[in-house]
Amino acid sequence: MKALKYFATGMLILCGIVFAVHAAEDYIINGKVIYLRGQMNNYDATDEYALKQTDVGGCVNTRLVRTTKFKFADRDWSRGTNFGYTRIGTIKEGDNVGIELNPDSMYEDLTFYPPQVGVYKFCLIKNNDKYYVTINKTNEKAVNIE
Repeated sequence: MKALKYFATGMLILCGIVFAVHAAEDYIINGKVIYLRGQMNNYDATDEYALKQTDVGGCVNTRLVRTTKFKFADRDWSRGTNFGYTRIGTIKEGDNVGIELNPDSMYEDLTFYPPQVGVYKFCLIKNNDKYYVTINKTNEKAVNIE
C-alpha cells in the first residue's frame, strides 16, 4: 500500500514538473493549451500549431498560399477556449486593432485573405476580459515549412 502511495505521489510531482515546463512556453487559457486550427492544418490540434506565449499574447507563424478559414481552440473545442468571430468574420493583415473573438464559439470560423503568399503571425490577444485576433506578415520561420 505504501508503495502505491509513493508511486502516486511521484507521478503527481512528475506531472506537475512536466506541466510547469510545458506551460512556460505554450499559451494557456483555463489550464488548456490553445492552438491555431483551420484549413491550413485540417482543423487538427497539433503541437506545431500550439500558440506560444509572447509579449503580446499567444502567437504562431504559418505559411499561407491562399485564403484560409481558422479558429483558435484547445484540443477538445471546449467552451471558454473555442474562439470564433463575434460580429465580423473577416480579418485583414495588419488590422492592429484586432477583431474581437467569442470564447464560446461553435461554428464561427474566421476568414483571412492574405494579400500575398508568405508567412503570417496569427496572435490571440487578451485585453481586459476580451480576446482579439491580429494577423501580420512576418519574416520569421513558419511552423509548416521544413
